[in-house]
Amino acid sequence: MNPNSLEKQNRTPYSDRGYPTGYPGSAERYRAPRPYRYGMALAGFILGLAGMLSIATTFILLLNASDSDPAAVAIIGILSVPLSLVFSVVGLILSIIAVRSSRGAGYAIAGISLTSLSLLGGALFMLLLLIGALASL
Repeated sequence: MNPNSLEKQNRTPYSDRGYPTGYPGSAERYRAPRPYRYGMALAGFILGLAGMLSIATTFILLLNASDSDPAAVAIIGILSVPLSLVFSVVGLILSIIAVRSSRGAGYAIAGISLTSLSLLGGALFMLLLLIGALASL
């Protein structure tokens, strides 16, 4: 007997190989649903917002440094900027992963923009600190 004829005889009408290609129930036309990553998008947005607020608070403290204790401002700046950069990097990664989801894409796009602005603000702050340190030498 021919092995191909045995395979055709054992095929049931409910097997996935029995349908012609292009049939709506066939496996070739099935597309997996987009993953649900709403939590990742929201976390990326919140981390981006936290990074932005941290950078903005540091800049405001530096602008008003004459009114307050300079040592406290320096400590807050030294602690705030690296924390903001960590928040921004983690938020950017989460937002980029979550932007391809069906729900939460708006939060993911907002998270990408906030974390990008926070990273730019942190880089600008670090550059200003470097310029100030080199100018004082």
